[in-house]
Amino acid sequence: MKKNVLALLCLSNLVDSAFAGTMGEVKTCPDASCMPWFVEFGTGASFSNSASINYHPSYNIWPVPTTTYDGSLGTVPIYMAGIGYTVSPLLKIDASYSYRGIYKYAKHFEYLNNGAGNNSAPNTRYFNLTSNSLMFSATLYAKGLEGSHPELMNRLVKEIDGYGYIQPIIGGGIGVSYNTVTNFHTIIDNTYWMTNAKQDSTFAAFAWQLNAGLDWQVTERFSFDVGYRYFNAGRFNSADACINRINSTTGSFVTPAWSPNWQAILSANEVYFTAKIAF
Repeated sequence: MKKNVLALLCLSNLVDSAFAGTMGEVKTCPDASCMPWFVEFGTGASFSNSASINYHPSYNIWPVPTTTYDGSLGTVPIYMAGIGYTVSPLLKIDASYSYRGIYKYAKHFEYLNNGAGNNSAPNTRYFNLTSNSLMFSATLYAKGLEGSHPELMNRLVKEIDGYGYIQPIIGGGIGVSYNTVTNFHTIIDNTYWMTNAKQDSTFAAFAWQLNAGLDWQVTERFSFDVGYRYFNAGRFNSADACINRINSTTGSFVTPAWSPNWQAILSANEVYFTAKIAF
């Protein structure tokens, strides 16, 4: 742990030195007003929730399974980059791009009835999901309470002698998420035939998030955030059109190569780590 902290401190000093070498003398700021802009880079992990998978009930193509089609999409890494502005010591806003992927769905099914066409035999269904989101966020910082609630600020903000201070943060954001379903297909037990292989599909959906964590303001220019985030990327759909669809008993192709899409919602509990550089 000590090695990690020392590494972060060295990194922040190197960044400050680099700015000094390329932009002249490093600014000394009494507050954030002289360096209001910042760039940010982050990573983390996204732990998906149950995806609420369903399909249009009017179509008798997907048979009724002994369990629901619903399921988790697993855990994936997060990569983020953005730019932001310090409105005041209390408030920062930013615009960011995040990539999450590749979520994976795989679930085995047996059915209550013979269904229709190719879907009656026991099988395993698969698909992958990636989510690219553009978010506009606002974050509140405890240090900003200094003027209005100094006693509360003193309880929340912890000075680190010679190494800045740590403060709690809360925030939220809205945006759009581009959710892409790929590699949607079914593998039939015993024969290992592939069926219901669907075309890739991208769906743009309203996205929102809430987060809470800690900010370590190491220097006037350099800071780190770590915390928890709930992220909801909205709806995603598989395609209707199939690349191929076969009868599970005979192996012959079924026409038309079509089946109603699956509809679901991507939401996740996430942990994140972000580095910010002010300029």
